[in-house]
Amino acid sequence: MVNLSKRISSQKGFTLNELMVVVIIIVALSTMSIIILNSTKVKARDAKRIEHVKQLTTALELYYINNGSYPLNITPGQALKSPDNKITYIAEVPSNPNPRDDGDCAASDYIYKTQKNNTTYTIDFCLGSDVATLRAGINQATRTGIQSFSSGTVPVTAGIKVDRQGKKDWTSELGGDDPNGETSFTIVLESQPASDVRIDISSSDTSEAVVNFDQIVFTSSNWNSPQMVQVIGVDDQEIEDNQTNYYINFAVTSSDPNYNNKSVSPLSFINYDDCGGAGGVEKGQCSFKNPLYTCQAQNFCYSTFACSGVQVVPPELCADDAPCFRDGECASNTCADAQYSDPPNPGACK
Repeated sequence: MVNLSKRISSQKGFTLNELMVVVIIIVALSTMSIIILNSTKVKARDAKRIEHVKQLTTALELYYINNGSYPLNITPGQALKSPDNKITYIAEVPSNPNPRDDGDCAASDYIYKTQKNNTTYTIDFCLGSDVATLRAGINQATRTGIQSFSSGTVPVTAGIKVDRQGKKDWTSELGGDDPNGETSFTIVLESQPASDVRIDISSSDTSEAVVNFDQIVFTSSNWNSPQMVQVIGVDDQEIEDNQTNYYINFAVTSSDPNYNNKSVSPLSFINYDDCGGAGGVEKGQCSFKNPLYTCQAQNFCYSTFACSGVQVVPPELCADDAPCFRDGECASNTCADAQYSDPPNPGACK
């Protein structure tokens, strides 16, 4: 009995110092886990903020292309639509995710402002952490890119230039068989990338137009060499209104964070209809503003038989008394009174 008591009394537990060390380790590990978790959440919210701004800039550029100015106001949670409410550029204007006061940020939403009679804009947004070339703190998006202001102005140098080079902003259903059926533009990088930059190019409506290259890759050696892309009108074999709008869209991917997912504003084009092609036109269906076949914005030459055969002088030379003819028929008639019989008959031309 005495020996058992001695053995029990000789067994030692944790000392107070040991217990304190264990508690300190547990608290430190818990604190580190919380910090890592919070940092991960901040970075996720920052990624969402940058994604929101890119969505907004794309929608704003589409709005500007169609309306000639930027909207005076945009409201988070509401759609951004054209003034006549016929076109929706973004279904819901994004809002800054909560909590908004990450890092040194104020608990505020994105701030959108326009300047110079709505011909330019800024979007102020705050990041809780550094993201690629963007710094934690206040950043500002404009139509030319994003700048960080927290550690001085740090402009994003990566850029992609799309240039129409004065080429027309329309095609026609004549397609690649006729110079008037297609147009072109060039695309080039504005700075040397750290790795290859792939740009996927697509038409918003392939029944109206297609491109000859659906992908262009820029490298560290060819980044400053403009690449030409042809836009070719497509004949859908349908009788439509005089024109259909479509866009050429761009998607950018790269291992270079400065270029990856870089926003490029879509190009807007018009595809003019050929009234369904020769012989496929019903009487009275061929009166439309087609710069290939009519005196644009003047009295229109029109045919009740086949629009695809009607030609006039170039639109810039067109006037009320400009000659209008169909395959040489009725060449003495003018845009003010030109009209054709059905079927066409030179002797019956009015």
